[in-house]
Amino acid sequence: MLGFTRLQTKLGFIRLQTKLGFTRLQTKLGFTRLQTKLGFTRLQNMLGFTRLQTKLGFIRLQTKLGFTRLQTKLGFTRLQTKLGFIRLPTRLGFTRLQTRMGFTRLQTKLGFIRLPTRLGFTRLQTRMGFTRLQTRMGFTRLQTRLGFIKITDQAGLH
Repeated sequence: MLGFTRLQTKLGFIRLQTKLGFTRLQTKLGFTRLQTKLGFTRLQNMLGFTRLQTKLGFIRLQTKLGFTRLQTKLGFTRLQTKLGFIRLPTRLGFTRLQTRMGFTRLQTKLGFIRLPTRLGFTRLQTRMGFTRLQTRMGFTRLQTRLGFIKITDQAGLH
């Protein structure tokens, strides 16, 4: 049971569950949901559009061709940028958002999230429990400490 991995596939649907750190990945047409015990993270990707949602401080990150919008509920902060570098302190801890041409980096006290976005490419990286999610047009790759999973799109999976 140490490292228990369960992969379930249906047309356009994948669920990955691991017991150590509990990681759950669900993908449907253009929709990816990543759930971990440490803070529930939800990632949504559609044609150059990325939305990151977490329970701890609720962070919503939207990117569209060089456009970034950051929204947090606790101490409500809203940020909109196009090309540039932004450092943003929030009430609950420290949040730093850095954007460059197709590159977004989000840093919080509860770990580190790096999110480079390019045309249809999203990479989610967290320190605690190390989870890495990569999506490209028709390509999804999930990497955890307990293993590596690659999903190729041949039946409409994203």
